Amino acid sequence: MNINKQKMIRNVLEQHSNGFYMQTQFVILHNRFFAGTHVHVMLKINNHFLVEHFKYIKLLQMILILELIVFKIAKDLIQYLKIK
Repeated sequence: MNINKQKMIRNVLEQHSNGFYMQTQFVILHNRFFAGTHVHVMLKINNHFLVEHFKYIKLLQMILILELIVFKIAKDLIQYLKIK
């Protein structure tokens, strides 16, 4: 994927973030992200790695999915910290 597309994705994600993306590194692991087919997303949040595989191709759908994943991980981390 060229640098401009990566920057665009990052900018859009940061604009739609709810604060969690500041601690998030993400990699779009597919060079046909805009052409279609499948998307692999790797998120690293507080040293927790999560790899997801999606058939969605639209950027806004991707953002919604990422927000759901980040929210779920944040919720799980809060639960985990409460137990400890």
